Amino acid sequence: MPVYYGNGTAGTEFARAWCSTVASLPNVAAESAIWSFEPSLLGRYYKAKAPNFAPYKPGCAGNVEAWQYMLSAGSNVDVDQDEALSTLPLWYPVTAS
Repeated sequence: MPVYYGNGTAGTEFARAWCSTVASLPNVAAESAIWSFEPSLLGRYYKAKAPNFAPYKPGCAGNVEAWQYMLSAGSNVDVDQDEALSTLPLWYPVTAS
């Protein structure tokens, strides 16, 4: 399953390109996922205090299955903060040969 990474907010360049593609090729929306780059939250979040999964949607069909809600910045580079649904295939099982 291909995963597309971009600002999933409706009206952005990524969302306009995504919706144009989906209008021409509807199977793209059904057979792929979006990892929404939308670092819109301020503050510090921890596992026990993580925000609810709430990425912006592109305004057309698509499976938004991951959300990068915060980026590290400045001279103290830290870890980006993301949430993903369990339906996003990040790892595949290795089969024995």
